[in-house]
Amino acid sequence: MRTSPHNASATARRNNGFSLVELIVYTAILSIVVSTLTMTAVSLLGSFAYARASGDIAETAGVALERMTRELRFAHAVNAGASTLGTHPGVLVLQTSDPSGTPTTLTVSMAGGRIMLSTGGSTPSPLTRNAVTVSELVFTHMSGTETQAVRIDLTLERVVRGALISKSFRTFVVLDGS
Repeated sequence: MRTSPHNASATARRNNGFSLVELIVYTAILSIVVSTLTMTAVSLLGSFAYARASGDIAETAGVALERMTRELRFAHAVNAGASTLGTHPGVLVLQTSDPSGTPTTLTVSMAGGRIMLSTGGSTPSPLTRNAVTVSELVFTHMSGTETQAVRIDLTLERVVRGALISKSFRTFVVLDGS
């Protein structure tokens, strides 16, 4: 079978591989695709880290505020003389009772960037996580003729990839035992 000279050069070219121009074009296209995928992956990881840190802050605030709210509702009174009110870092001392009905005190304070809770002079236990830092804790005591209430202002922070994430929370609790 006889081949034409035109077919012979096309067959020889196919056997020689890619031309230099084709190789440069393919490399450029591949580098654009790889860099786009890399930038997308880095952006997604940053967004995931931010969302996770925001979730940690919200969960930590929820747990700490819920526990403080519960303790405040069952307290008999705020010991204003022993508390640090209206300023950061706040200390809140409550007159309350233990499960057997014995009068005791409950103290909410801040140490090492964490909210701490102690009952009757016991060793304080943390209400917040290590990864989240308390940057503001202020208690404001309000009392009327028959009721007492406390406003809690709380700001939590967390550093993620060199960026500071900060969220503030506020709650108001009326003491049921007052």
